[in-house]
Amino acid sequence: MKTRFTVIIFSLMICFSACEEKLLVDSSPIPAQVSELDREQSKLDFAQILAKALKDVKLRAMLKQESLKKFDKDYDVLYQSVKDYKLSATTSVKQRIALEGGSEEHLDYLTNSNPLLTIYIPEMVTFSAEQWDVEKQVPLVAVRNVRDMRAGKKMIAFDGNGNKFELSYRGIPNVPIIVVKDNERLSLLAPSSKNVRAGVSNVNGHTFLTNDLGRFNFWDDTFDGRIKDNTNSQARDGIAFYSTVDPTIREAYENGAACQRDNMYYQILPQLGRNTGVYQPGYEECLTSLEFGGIQSYDYVVDDVSDGYLEFQVSVFLIGPGGSSITPINKGISCRPQDLWDYHVVQDNGNNRVVVDGTKPYKFYRVPIIGWNVRTYGDTWKFTIQELDPSNISYTTSTGVTSTFGTNFTDNVKDGPSFGNTTTNGYTVSYSYTVTSVSDQLFDGTLAYCSTIIKSTETVNDIPFVGTAVIAHTRTVDTGNAYAMIGVMPFYTN
Repeated sequence: MKTRFTVIIFSLMICFSACEEKLLVDSSPIPAQVSELDREQSKLDFAQILAKALKDVKLRAMLKQESLKKFDKDYDVLYQSVKDYKLSATTSVKQRIALEGGSEEHLDYLTNSNPLLTIYIPEMVTFSAEQWDVEKQVPLVAVRNVRDMRAGKKMIAFDGNGNKFELSYRGIPNVPIIVVKDNERLSLLAPSSKNVRAGVSNVNGHTFLTNDLGRFNFWDDTFDGRIKDNTNSQARDGIAFYSTVDPTIREAYENGAACQRDNMYYQILPQLGRNTGVYQPGYEECLTSLEFGGIQSYDYVVDDVSDGYLEFQVSVFLIGPGGSSITPINKGISCRPQDLWDYHVVQDNGNNRVVVDGTKPYKFYRVPIIGWNVRTYGDTWKFTIQELDPSNISYTTSTGVTSTFGTNFTDNVKDGPSFGNTTTNGYTVSYSYTVTSVSDQLFDGTLAYCSTIIKSTETVNDIPFVGTAVIAHTRTVDTGNAYAMIGVMPFYTN
């Protein structure tokens, strides 16, 4: 087989879905040229006003009620979605909060400066959305500032009398608090088609709210609380119940196929005399699980109690025909820290502190990426993962993908497994992209088309709720120093 390798450097300025929030200069209600310092001060001013307004039990009850809806699959309340909520026949949420802050116009300035402003009810040992006794408990209002946290500064909070407190980001407070923060799960498409959170390449039409500021979209439908979560018994990180693996993969494994995906995507299995085939639509590669390799990963990934559920963005970089560039496919994973780490809480200088005991795989219902047509997308994909934290401060980094394309196709018919005995063309594409300075970068790993899907099988006894079953050990994509392991398997999704 002859090989010809061509190098193509293609620079894309892409922004991950948690990218810098561009400052708008048009005539929309969002104030123009608001600096990050002004934005953070606006959040502090809003929090101080909100803390005073929380003496109103109806406002507290509304926040509890809305947070329990988990519109973005976390205990979040987007201010823009509740500002017109009527606490009484004559008073809206905005009007009630504005009573403590001078005027509705001033409150509009504070909140429009931060259009993704969100009120989060954290899960703590003695306080949570479910546990909140709104009749008796008036929480402090804290402000999450990721840059301050990374710099070792304290988290600022206020009580109903305007008093200021400093809380530890790393500890878990012993007093009830709610948190003012930016929403990591939404993107705002403002008037004139300008994104407040720029560069979102896969805003997919799942709109949560439209108002005078623009259209608030979930940047991935993983975070849309209106979509019911499914349990996933089909795949675990590195392990799948053999009976639930697609029959075409099982057939390829049982017959010793060197390239198991060929049987699924092209029905090519030389051991059974099938040497040619056409691409079978309906199958897609899917994310199935996430796991970390050591307990030190907890401190790297989990910022503080004000962060809430974790938002992981998996970006898939792949090359198109002839070495053309393809915009990365961004997919989201939402989970709680306790889904990935076993830990217990101890008392430490008046605060509760987390002690991590171990890691565990988090399995979730499959998240489809795209079908692997090797003629169109080559033989190698790169997966980059980060845990998102929004910020206006960003930097540019780069990654590259090297992929091989075979010429063993005639009129869409693939001749032979893998690349057959024909010439191949190799291409390298370099991507430059922008990420926020405070998101946790979990590095990247690659997956090859002919990487083994099922590596081995074994019979396991005493599986909870199952008993005895045959399990398959499956491949994961392992990434850099944080030792993140992403489960990737193909499924028939149509």
